[in-house]
Amino acid sequence: MANKNIVFGLSLIWSFIACVSCKCLHHEEQLVYQWVAVEFKWPNDTMKQEYINSSKYILENNAINGIKLYKDDVYLTIPRLKDGVAASLVIIDKNDNSESPMVDAYPSWEMHILGDCNTLQLVQSMEIDPESGLMWILDTAYVPSSSIEVAKRCLPKIVVWDINQNKEVYRYVFSKEVIEDPFYLNDLVLDYGGQKGVEFVYISDTLGRKMVVYNHRNKTAYTFVHSSFERKMQYGNITINGESEMVPLSVNGIAMSDDFRYVYYCPMASLSLYRVPTSALRNKDANMDAVVESLGSKGIQSDGLYHGRGSSLYYSTLGQNGVYRWDTLKNTKEVLVKNTTIEWVDSLGMDGKGYLWFTSNDLHKYFRNGTIAGKSNYFVWKVYVGEKGYLDTPKGGPVFGCKETGSKSASIAEKWVTVDFEWPTCKQRENALASNNYIPANNEINGISVYKDKIYLTIPRTKTGVVSTVGILTEHSIQPYPSPAMNTIGDCNALQSVQSMEIDVNTGFLWMLDSPSGNSCKPKLVVHDLNKNTEVFRYVFTESLLGQKYFLEDIVLDYIHQTASFAYISDSLGGKLIIFDVGNKSAWSITHLSMTHNTQYENIMVSGIQTSTHQKGIRGIALSPNFKYLYYSPLAGVKLYQIETSVIRNKISTATDINTSVREIGNKDFPTSGMYSTKTGLYLTELSTGSIVKYSYSATGNLVNGSKTEVTKNCLIQWLDSPTVDANENLWFTSRNVEPFFGNSTMTEHFNFFIWKLNIGQSKDTSAGSVLSGSTSVYLLQFCLIMMLYFHFV
Repeated sequence: MANKNIVFGLSLIWSFIACVSCKCLHHEEQLVYQWVAVEFKWPNDTMKQEYINSSKYILENNAINGIKLYKDDVYLTIPRLKDGVAASLVIIDKNDNSESPMVDAYPSWEMHILGDCNTLQLVQSMEIDPESGLMWILDTAYVPSSSIEVAKRCLPKIVVWDINQNKEVYRYVFSKEVIEDPFYLNDLVLDYGGQKGVEFVYISDTLGRKMVVYNHRNKTAYTFVHSSFERKMQYGNITINGESEMVPLSVNGIAMSDDFRYVYYCPMASLSLYRVPTSALRNKDANMDAVVESLGSKGIQSDGLYHGRGSSLYYSTLGQNGVYRWDTLKNTKEVLVKNTTIEWVDSLGMDGKGYLWFTSNDLHKYFRNGTIAGKSNYFVWKVYVGEKGYLDTPKGGPVFGCKETGSKSASIAEKWVTVDFEWPTCKQRENALASNNYIPANNEINGISVYKDKIYLTIPRTKTGVVSTVGILTEHSIQPYPSPAMNTIGDCNALQSVQSMEIDVNTGFLWMLDSPSGNSCKPKLVVHDLNKNTEVFRYVFTESLLGQKYFLEDIVLDYIHQTASFAYISDSLGGKLIIFDVGNKSAWSITHLSMTHNTQYENIMVSGIQTSTHQKGIRGIALSPNFKYLYYSPLAGVKLYQIETSVIRNKISTATDINTSVREIGNKDFPTSGMYSTKTGLYLTELSTGSIVKYSYSATGNLVNGSKTEVTKNCLIQWLDSPTVDANENLWFTSRNVEPFFGNSTMTEHFNFFIWKLNIGQSKDTSAGSVLSGSTSVYLLQFCLIMMLYFHFV
């Protein structure tokens, strides 16, 4: 009954996905809080009245700006841009369940005494380390509306506050020599520099048109000037819903990449997005002209920026009423939120649950005293993006100390801590999580194929909670393929657990190898037309063919006259090769000692980590460029073998034929999970060191002894899988961190799943299949003999 409930639940979820156009990952902002005016939670009525009487609290002058989150708390800034701001840094009262909750001074009322330089004067921004709970508070100190003489003004400072211990741990006061008039310290980002703690803080000085650098190691500060920090007066006029305001401000929004390599920024009065390497900012003598890079136009003015994990840079769009996402890897932008009711998106932050939070505050009206009584003016929103912020990434470790080797450098096309899917609504995702129909840590990327710039992935159901076993990569998430219904658990007509797939580039057919375990469904081949999005045919393997012990791992297509005529499938647990005759829709298998696992190599070490015991034989398979040989290697083994396709194409080949045809090519000295063949060589995964290795072919198409070369190696690459080549001459492969793969959970502070690519100068080719193969020659010879006999007797 439990299994039926799971099937029904997932069917309900996916049927909803199929008919709803909006998706949890895009364009579904949620209004969390709204205020006509911000009301404080006062210690007592006497204090409140005293603040009102002395104009230290003027209700309508308290405009929220910055936002950051820690655990379940929401922190906001209310900079003292006008008189009557009671406290410049606040926390939302969690006990107030209204849509307009009161806010409390943070960390205390005593820390917000106007004119006392030991307390917070004007907090525009702050940042919170989600791991340590340290809040870095940027107090620009200068109160524009204050009558205090310039000489008596408080100096700007950074205050580091321990949220968990509720105490100050450090402060740094900037000198007048570093922060010169005019200045307005607007936003900050933290740089860990490869260590566990903050090493540098980068601050945008909007009025000073500078970038301020605070070196936390040495407790020093310095500034940079550059033309990219300057405002462009032609973009100083900002129009929101027909209302214009002149705001000619310089460098404003600032963001840090998740690998701490780049700082992104933009002036408010500008359309351009820039970045500068942190390696330059860490050196006070760096030449900015040599390192600043313009990434292009955002198309509109922006206020706040924030960087998530991976390549997601989020930025506010003032004239277009929303939030956009800039992909820093592809250098493209897309609309995330666009809503005419959202006026002046100010600050952004991220929680630990996949949500991007942002404030909007009608600031263009606020400057003109144009906020409307009785109408909400200040808002807190959130939108699900399926990732965390840049500070949630690993601090230290291989991401900072990785040295690539090999003849080519592989780039990361995508990376995840946990893999997420496209959902109709966030509520549907939450329900799937609550029912364990979706367990993020159990969704492990394995196979990959690329066709017409679309990336197809497999997520085998080796564990529970896998939403879809085949999908298309969208923006950082997976879209079920061919349809949600075709990925329903327990429905034997649907895909249950696809380990591998292969694309016929001549027809656009996707061959999916479905090898379920743990339910009554039988393994099958499902061939789907990618161009027409229709099923071509399917073939269900029989129990007599597979036996009691099997696990279908890999699939390759064998071409005759550029037509896929045979499919070869490795059965790692059965220690055999399955041959599928496409024309006759029949299948058989062959076995050989070389296809079984070697107990000596069952325990595979990956990056110095002992993985689980692997009692698996033949796994990765590939065809020579002339389609004369099939190459293979057991997972638990270090030898590379070949067998003639003329033998395996022939259903009546004997054990002697097979034994004669199998040849040991050599000792690889490493375990292999997958391989791929091109015109010039055989590419193999090298599990023990996390690298891709190439064995070159001779002019006749045979592997050359001693031709092994290391193509690429990276310490982030651990368990490699599924190398494949696209039409643009790129080699793609996936990798997974060993610990979550062979354990029971992902490492929440690390990226666990990667998609890599590198250009090898060769694309997939099936033209060699036009040459008559050995078995075809045999069939033709038999036909000729029969015809000769026929005419002889006639």
